[in-house]
Amino acid sequence: PAPATFTPSPYTSGAAGAARAPVDRGATQNAATIVQRWEKSAELTTKQVDIISHLSKLVADRPMPEGLENSTPQSGDVTSHVDMVTPQQFYHWYLSLEEGESQEEAYTSVTDEMKTYRKWCNQLLEHTEAALSYLKEISVAHETVNSKTGALHQACQTLLGQEARLVGLATHIAERLDIFNELERMTRRFNSQALTVVDDSFMPLIARLDECIKFLETNSHYKESPTYLIKFRLLHNRGLPLLKNHIVGTPKTTTTQILTASATQPTGTPLDEDAGSMQYIRFKALGAKLRPLCRELENRASIKEYGALLQDCHAIYFQQRSILLSPRVYATVFEIGKIPDLASMIRAGCSHIIDVCKQEHQLYYDFFERPTPGLRAFLEEFSGMLYETVRPMYLHNKQLDLLCSLVDILR
Repeated sequence: PAPATFTPSPYTSGAAGAARAPVDRGATQNAATIVQRWEKSAELTTKQVDIISHLSKLVADRPMPEGLENSTPQSGDVTSHVDMVTPQQFYHWYLSLEEGESQEEAYTSVTDEMKTYRKWCNQLLEHTEAALSYLKEISVAHETVNSKTGALHQACQTLLGQEARLVGLATHIAERLDIFNELERMTRRFNSQALTVVDDSFMPLIARLDECIKFLETNSHYKESPTYLIKFRLLHNRGLPLLKNHIVGTPKTTTTQILTASATQPTGTPLDEDAGSMQYIRFKALGAKLRPLCRELENRASIKEYGALLQDCHAIYFQQRSILLSPRVYATVFEIGKIPDLASMIRAGCSHIIDVCKQEHQLYYDFFERPTPGLRAFLEEFSGMLYETVRPMYLHNKQLDLLCSLVDILR
């Protein structure tokens, strides 16, 4: 229990020596709050307020009890201590203890609550610091993974570049090795009994052979390049004679067959027009077969071997056409030369030579695509036949009008 000395209350009698401890400001505010809540929860009506005001006026002049007039504490005496003498003083002392305890309980509860909040805040700070530590570790690990990923990506890019370079190099080497590997395949093809010039694969085989020879001539520094070049040229020398024999031999064979057929016919002579038409038709059909091969020769005419072979083909062609056509043209011109009228004779002879030249010009382009000087010389041979026949006749003619008409006909 508290000591027997107490703080006098301003509401107790001074004569009795009763005293009351001053109420703390916080407790006063708490009491005021309680009063306000009470006022709000138990609000009085206007009539009730008037009654209370009337009662207040009636007791306003109530006299102080005896012995309490001088018991009001003076300023500065609120902390003085008095002894308990009467039950009234004990009662006031007990009330002050209860008020103090209630205030202390409020402070204690608030303090406990603040301690709990502080504990929670400390735990929250600890969790926050742990989370920040984890985040920092994750950030460091992320940077490490990022750097390693970048290094791995760079290494992959480098490897891909090296792979592309090696693949390109391997392809480049394979393309060049393919030239050397072609030798065995081409040798088997040329040794095959089934290989003929009319095969669709013959000219592609010759073209590939030309590519291999050109490659080895350009890259003579490759290992064993001279040896392979010799072998490819040997194959080339085997292929070109086959091509030449076919292009040259076929017109010869056709000419021989035509001459043989003409000789066996009782009425078949070079003067026979039907025989001449058949000769033209057979050579025209032959041109459709030989034209692809002749075109390949013309495309490779810049190469010495192919240029010489093309010239041989031209010579054989004109030779065979001359064998078949010259006797017929000469005989026709000879018959025309028997016409007594010189102008009519020249007109008929020129018409016939022009028809022959047109047919032969068209027939030549059924075999070949490009012109050659031999074509002009070949056609001039037929004009020379007419010239040799007509020349003696107009040299002996002294009629000027006839000579002028001949000039007009020749124009």
